[in-house]
Amino acid sequence: MSKHPVSFQNHEINFKIIAFAMVCFVLCLTIFLFLQGYIFHFSIATFILKFKQSLYYPHYNQIPFGTVNDVNIQYVFMCFVFSTILISGIILKVFSHFKPRKFNISFAPIMASIGIISLVFLAGVQQIRRTEHLTYKKKMFDDKTDAEKNKMIFGSKYEFARISQKFFLRSHQGKLLTDLDVGKSPSMFYHRVLSYYLYPKVSVRIKNNYPEDVLILFFKKNALESIPDNYQILFKSENNNYILAAKNSIQR
Repeated sequence: MSKHPVSFQNHEINFKIIAFAMVCFVLCLTIFLFLQGYIFHFSIATFILKFKQSLYYPHYNQIPFGTVNDVNIQYVFMCFVFSTILISGIILKVFSHFKPRKFNISFAPIMASIGIISLVFLAGVQQIRRTEHLTYKKKMFDDKTDAEKNKMIFGSKYEFARISQKFFLRSHQGKLLTDLDVGKSPSMFYHRVLSYYLYPKVSVRIKNNYPEDVLILFFKKNALESIPDNYQILFKSENNNYILAAKNSIQR
């Protein structure tokens, strides 16, 4: 059985390409961090902080990009990537002119390598920011009960729903009166929070077999005037943004 020698030539070339792309990326990143002070008028530490914050927004299903001085951070990063590719091409051209044998490298894989390094860098910064946020949240909620956590997250909407549930021993059908457009965010989210925490004592979104005898007035202008005469107010907030009313004949 003949043995064929294994050549590592391609592996050495790949390593050379990745190393060259990495050096160019780090060099351009260092230059950019110093130049951004003249562009955005931030210190390096402040810009890094704003850059991290603009790459991760909690409670979003998608990945929105924020802004730095009203400039979309996505455009800033894309300009940086294309500038890095351009500069690496110039460096490769100069080096290959003086040392053609050592830098006999195609530019196409270098562009690809810089693109991959940029994506890994971007994902890494996002992950760092996500970890920082989760650590902050864990510290905030560690010693809290479920009710305290819900109140911190959902605020007065959860508190109103919790208080409203105490007025009823059985299930009721409720009607929501509001001037907000619950078909669009963020009002849609508020509506979902109220509906979720009012249920099962008061069903707002789901029709049940009980008569509609409860009113939920939520950010309704002239709310008190919208309550029929045969209804009584069970609870209302100081600013009348949250009002719970029920029919006088209701069996709670």
